[in-house]
Amino acid sequence: MAANRILYVNYNPAALIRDEQLLMQAGYEVDTVFGKDGMMACRSIAEYACVLIDEACPLEDRKKLTYWLTANFPKLTILPAA
Repeated sequence: MAANRILYVNYNPAALIRDEQLLMQAGYEVDTVFGKDGMMACRSIAEYACVLIDEACPLEDRKKLTYWLTANFPKLTILPAA
C-alpha cells in the first residue's frame, strides 16, 4: 500500500480536473472512479491509503459507501469532503 495513493470517488465531473490537481499538488497519487458503481467495481481498494468521496455524493450513497468500506477495509482511511 502506497502511503500517498488515494482513490477519489467523483460525483461531479465538472470539478474533476480541479479536484485531481489539488490532490496531486498536496502530494497524492490519484486514481479516480465515478460514483458508487465505479467504486464498487474497483478491485484494488485495499491498495489505497485512503478514499475521498466527493462532496457532491448524495447522503444515502455516502452512508452506504462508508458502511461498506469500513466493513470490508477497516484500516482504510475515509477522508471527509471539503
